Amino acid sequence: MGEVFFRYWYTETMKILSFTLTSLALCASAEAQQLWQEYSSTSGHQKSLVMGDMNGDSRSDFALVRTVVHPSGFGTAFEMDFVSGATGALLSTWVLPPNASEVEGLGDLTGDGVSEIILGMPLTGGQLGTVDVHDGASQAVLFNYFSGPGENNFGKALADAGDVNADGTPDFIVGIPSYGTPGWDGRIKVYSGATGALLYTRDGAPYSYYGWSVGTAGDVDGDGHDDFMASARGTYSGQIPYPGYVRVYSGATGALLNQIPAIQSEDANPFVIAAAGDLNADGHSDYMVGTPF
Repeated sequence: MGEVFFRYWYTETMKILSFTLTSLALCASAEAQQLWQEYSSTSGHQKSLVMGDMNGDSRSDFALVRTVVHPSGFGTAFEMDFVSGATGALLSTWVLPPNASEVEGLGDLTGDGVSEIILGMPLTGGQLGTVDVHDGASQAVLFNYFSGPGENNFGKALADAGDVNADGTPDFIVGIPSYGTPGWDGRIKVYSGATGALLYTRDGAPYSYYGWSVGTAGDVDGDGHDDFMASARGTYSGQIPYPGYVRVYSGATGALLNQIPAIQSEDANPFVIAAAGDLNADGHSDYMVGTPF
């Protein structure tokens, strides 16, 4: 069945825990003390999302995404179990739309204390796609987006972008790595979490599959706006390497702040990116970039 890793970095033990797909343990962060453990006898949980207080007990709850058989009988679909953070009890289950293949958590866009959920359906209508932002408490659709011309696999990558426009509401970012014909340049789009309006569009270099992964970088330049970043997977075309890279942009202006190239010119592996906080205590957010294979 394989294995999924839930990584908890503890302040004292610095230990990484791993769990099989059919079990999940929740631990206290300071001492790595296990609070409770949950087993699934059916489908395995693929991802966990922190949801905020869903049941009004002043404790943060979370969601577990698991695979089920697709309604057509072919392939898989997703269901989401909302679980009490205090007891591990199942609060409710949400059956995701059958075409949803990408699921991520966002910040609290509505101000109700519950995080929102973004779904990507990149293969809807052939190779185009849609993206839906859902209210975390009711699962109602808040925003809905359709792919534009040439935006193949729209919604293949999704992430919270932080508060890009500094309006007090988290924003979000969508990756479209197959954008462009025939060059697969890739594209990213950043949207306002408050209004749903498009804030920025940025395109990648030819044959780079830009937007393979997306995310927030934190406030890199110290201007009070969260900045955002995206990676390009890179590829080969006609035996010519088109290496990957990572770009970091200003949340305030959309200007390019930094570009990190692949380690080697032939390196066409996807980058893993994540905000890292202020590691060197210089008042600016840092970020991590990795090449997993």
